[in-house]
Amino acid sequence: MQILHTATLEGTSLTTLVRFGDSMYSWYWNAEICYVYMRLQNATNAESSFKTNRWFTRGWTLQELLAPNVVEFYDHDWNLIGTKCNLVSLIEHATGIRAQYLHDRALIREANVGTKFSWASRRQTSRSEDIAYHLLGLLDVNMPMLYGEGTRAFYRLQLEILRQSTDHTIFAWQPGLFDDDGYDITGFLAPSPAYFRSTVNIEIQKFTQQSQVQVASTHEITNLGLRISLLLIPYSTDTYLGLLNCRKRNSGYVAILLQSTADDAGLICPPFTSSIRRRTKEFKHKPYISWLNLV
Repeated sequence: MQILHTATLEGTSLTTLVRFGDSMYSWYWNAEICYVYMRLQNATNAESSFKTNRWFTRGWTLQELLAPNVVEFYDHDWNLIGTKCNLVSLIEHATGIRAQYLHDRALIREANVGTKFSWASRRQTSRSEDIAYHLLGLLDVNMPMLYGEGTRAFYRLQLEILRQSTDHTIFAWQPGLFDDDGYDITGFLAPSPAYFRSTVNIEIQKFTQQSQVQVASTHEITNLGLRISLLLIPYSTDTYLGLLNCRKRNSGYVAILLQSTADDAGLICPPFTSSIRRRTKEFKHKPYISWLNLV
């Protein structure tokens, strides 16, 4: 099977998207070759024009880039620009997707959730729901496509992932809007993939306590919210650092700042990523395990 991509899915009817949207990734995966027609007009600076082409910022084109084994790019006169493999450095610069995933698509299945969300962090869709729906195949998630739910679609996608995965990189997003105290209290889940721009180089890291005892990283979705087991490090009087089982590549671990609410009913949890070596160097207390009910 060969696929010729001449137009984006952004203008596709809702009926077509609901019917075929969750199958698109497998279609591209099974294709022998995918042809991409790009309207490149700047012949004097073709390299820059290629890297900044709008095709690399559209949501639905992410799977068209990653899933096929062979992708060929053509300019506005149908001259061959190159293939995914021989243009890998330009594509990596344009998308933030590391070269290893462009060279070997089998590695995509091993990429963690935070890394995959980072690939979509700079992409846009005409319909707000598609910012979640275009990731279904990439994340191997099956869920109904309910146009009209708006940005709730991305929250629903994250809940589906949490039901089948213990990957903590889904919690490692960077906050955006802050309240008067400087803390983002939008919740434990990110509002959109845009908050994952910093997780492109994140890795899963299993913590141990007192040498080689592995700490459980369990979580579950309840009618009250998310119940999760984290290692806690005291940060201030009513604030803790909750260590996630992930770290930045060649850098420090990732933590979530947890603050007790005024009525002591629970914790607010503004996620942020930071080097724990820098954040905890003043602490003498050893991390300890505690169960938290994060609602």
